[in-house]
Amino acid sequence: MSVSRAVPFSRAEIGKVWAFLRRDALIDWSYRRGVVGDLLGMLAQGAVFFFLSFLIDPGRMPGVGTARSDYVAFVVVGLTVATFYQTGVSKMMGAVRNEQLMGTLEALLVTPTAHSTLQLGFVIYDLVHIPVRTGLFLVMASVLFGIDLRWAGLIQTAVVIAALLPFIWGVAAGLTAIVVTFRQATGAIALANFALVFASGTYFPVNVLPRWIAVTA
Repeated sequence: MSVSRAVPFSRAEIGKVWAFLRRDALIDWSYRRGVVGDLLGMLAQGAVFFFLSFLIDPGRMPGVGTARSDYVAFVVVGLTVATFYQTGVSKMMGAVRNEQLMGTLEALLVTPTAHSTLQLGFVIYDLVHIPVRTGLFLVMASVLFGIDLRWAGLIQTAVVIAALLPFIWGVAAGLTAIVVTFRQATGAIALANFALVFASGTYFPVNVLPRWIAVTA
């Protein structure tokens, strides 16, 4: 018995990616309270940083030219980028782990489906869902917290995030391989992801961190 090899990004493979997208959308929207709760959670996180901003010296915030950002705007944009990274990584790991627990991972791997199709299928819904959710979050954060965002830079931000996708994909694939191999590695991976996000200047500008942490970052 032989299994035909799939051609990546062929019409048949694109159809499979669409099937993954439709499945995950139906599952996600069957729990509407979870979708609303997720958005409210992001707003609650933004509220925490809003009150924290009163403790931050505005003079130490980074600036572009003569303009200097306030802390809330800085951290909201940082959270936006971090959300893409964290969701991209956790979604692929979670999807593979769920397939393992249900006993369907091996069945998927022996089907005539390209591995790139499986990887993309696991995260395709979030690639569509996250930008929409992020846009809603930025609009609501601007209205509720009075953040002065430069919407003219939206295209440049999208380009930066798009440039990060291969890095996120690579990290997600590597960490997923660790989960498949060792099963119980999620705690160590969560700690490593937090260190990476923290050191990238998501929550605080790198220049306000202690020198040894700033150098490491």
